[in-house]
Amino acid sequence: MAAKRSLWVWALALSFVAGLALPRPAEAGDAAPVLTGTWEGKNVCKGFDGVKFTFECCPTMEISQVSPTEFNLRLPPSDTNGEFFYFGRTIPDAVSPETKGEVAFVGCPTDNTLPGSSEMGRAKVKVSLDTKGTFTGQSIFFSDFPEIDTCKWKYDRVSTDDPSVPACGD
Repeated sequence: MAAKRSLWVWALALSFVAGLALPRPAEAGDAAPVLTGTWEGKNVCKGFDGVKFTFECCPTMEISQVSPTEFNLRLPPSDTNGEFFYFGRTIPDAVSPETKGEVAFVGCPTDNTLPGSSEMGRAKVKVSLDTKGTFTGQSIFFSDFPEIDTCKWKYDRVSTDDPSVPACGD
């Protein structure tokens, strides 16, 4: 019995020591990728409103960081789209928190009841300490038009100047 207990204590101690060597998840206040800037790329969307359709929009994306892990995002109006605003949060990569991570973002406003209009997305982000960066992900949009779209986002950062994107509702 004592041998089993001793073995169990050693296994527990070894697990604890091994756990210290693993990368830990980033916590609030830790370093996170800074996404501020102007980005160029596009959204390619597949939609359905009773009939399947495809469209491309949004050649420019602007992001303003409001905290180490929160940001405001704007798709400015263009020849192919109106203006769209989003709020997002970054989850930094455990190994490279200043340059890599994933983000979740939600359209402004997003309703929690139907009918209404809602969009939410997820993207991988990678930035360097100069202007370079990539933002690649997807979103799902629903509206009471009725319409549902799935969009693939692919953007490259072209400037780190702050475009002063306002918060949702401002």
